[in-house]
Amino acid sequence: MVGTDGLLRPLVRERLMAMLREVESDMGWKVLIVDQGSVPILSAACKMSEVTEEGVTLVENLDIRRQPMPAMEGIYFIS
Repeated sequence: MVGTDGLLRPLVRERLMAMLREVESDMGWKVLIVDQGSVPILSAACKMSEVTEEGVTLVENLDIRRQPMPAMEGIYFIS
């Protein structure tokens, strides 16, 4: 039997990358907004370099007050 980690991690990674690809930006850059529960999921499934390759320039915490960035597309990853 293959361990759960061996099956689950690639599936989660691919779904996260697909989510990031689905959002198109005129500027080419996006902001990923995450909550406290989604950070460990993102960290376990993807490298930050993979996230930036999909056009994410900034990862922001949902629970912290943020500067408005109306020119950038936002992607919310909430668990």
